Amino acid sequence: MVDPRRYLALHTVEMLRELGRRWWQLDLYFTDSAGRPVEFPHEADGGTGCDFCRGVWLSPQGRLRCQRSVHEAYLRHRASQRDRATRLHTCHLGLTLATQPMFCGSRFAGIFFACGFVRRPPGRALLHRLRGALRETLPEGRALAGERVPVISNTDLERLRDLLSYGAQEMGAFEEERAPRPPPTSVASGGFGEVIARAPAMVKALRRLRALAASSEPVTLCGEPGTGRRTLARALHLSGPRRERPFIVFESSPDSPAGELLLFGQGAETVRKGLLEDASEGTLYLAPGSWLPLPIQLKLTRFLQEGTFVRLGEARARRCDVRLVFGLEGDLELEAAEGSLRRELADLLRPGLVAIPPLRERPEDLEPLTDRFLLRHAPDGATPPTLSAAVRHALHQYDWPGNARELEDEIRHMLALPSRPGPLSPAALSQKVRQAAGGGLLAGGAGIRGSFNLKIAVRALERDLIQQGLARTHFNKSLLSRQLGISRANLLAKLKRYGLERSRPAGE
Repeated sequence: MVDPRRYLALHTVEMLRELGRRWWQLDLYFTDSAGRPVEFPHEADGGTGCDFCRGVWLSPQGRLRCQRSVHEAYLRHRASQRDRATRLHTCHLGLTLATQPMFCGSRFAGIFFACGFVRRPPGRALLHRLRGALRETLPEGRALAGERVPVISNTDLERLRDLLSYGAQEMGAFEEERAPRPPPTSVASGGFGEVIARAPAMVKALRRLRALAASSEPVTLCGEPGTGRRTLARALHLSGPRRERPFIVFESSPDSPAGELLLFGQGAETVRKGLLEDASEGTLYLAPGSWLPLPIQLKLTRFLQEGTFVRLGEARARRCDVRLVFGLEGDLELEAAEGSLRRELADLLRPGLVAIPPLRERPEDLEPLTDRFLLRHAPDGATPPTLSAAVRHALHQYDWPGNARELEDEIRHMLALPSRPGPLSPAALSQKVRQAAGGGLLAGGAGIRGSFNLKIAVRALERDLIQQGLARTHFNKSLLSRQLGISRANLLAKLKRYGLERSRPAGE
């Protein structure tokens, strides 16, 4: 852990520390990977915790003893890293110290702990020993504010163990998210090297495009708006033998009569080249919808079959060497069946059809896309801001119907708002994204605070996350297991445990 103080701002850690204060008047803290306590519990006067611990902390000698007790507990965990259970220790005052090891993957990253409590009400002997220890270290002129010692019964001790274990898991998961990631998978050099593809569906699409890059056959990129079809068309161009020639985009309204003129040009008295000729020996990308008018489809069919076209107002056929890449939003077969796409043209496009997955089916690509957009839209010369764990969680909960384009707009909107020091908070998110995360961890704090049983609260939170994930992924269990970071078998077991295996709405 480079700077473990950032965990203090984690929503889950803040929530669990609040539970400790509410249930036992006890604060929870952690060490860094070297065993040094972060924001030690007795640094501030008043507040929660043990009055004797706070009094001992007032002197350098007492502070050193407290730090040594924590460090000894840290060393015991480090010496036996296979044991990841919560342990109980006795500090230099004879009070109890509960510690939970934290791990980032297999790397030991410190301990999460609560200290300065007893397991039964303190008797006279213990209070006498505590007063004596305090007299040895209390600076002259300072008096003990009180004699409060938090008491945690055996029943409550199990709750404390669960709380420490849950917090350590959350901090470990957050650390893994921030760990350096392998570079995005690129299945071809050139243009495809810049395409982010960690999700299996996207890797499959790029492999298909790589196989098509060297040929001059037409390619059809089928996907939802915002999935990056134009970017992939450019990458296809840059990865093939035409990379030194023009890459031109044809984009026109399907209802505009000027589209045919723009694409094929005009002859007779007024001579005007079209984009098809401008892209000679290069690549022409036809944006979705722009090439669907029937007159354009007829001419494109002829061009794909014969390599020739006719300018408007002319009768002479002209030959042109251009690679065509079609953008399509709908399903190729459905468009042909409904008559909006000529069957003859659909037959010509089918061999080069490549399906581009939507962002909701690419959860592995969300983080690197987010980081790319943060870097792209950060003010010139400025270091891109970081996002809090709550913000990244919210981004994963939203369905992104506008795909990567909508994600980029969201990041641009966040960076345009006045910023404060530190990671961006959920307040910077748009309302639609905050609402989508409402049933997840962002809103889960209220349910956990309302329960005195941590296991019940955590199970309720887990059930809500899975139930919302089923709706978000349209009951795609393989996709949901990847989004949740668990195996498919583990997800199936949880569905059975929570009675969600038959929760698909009737009629679906």
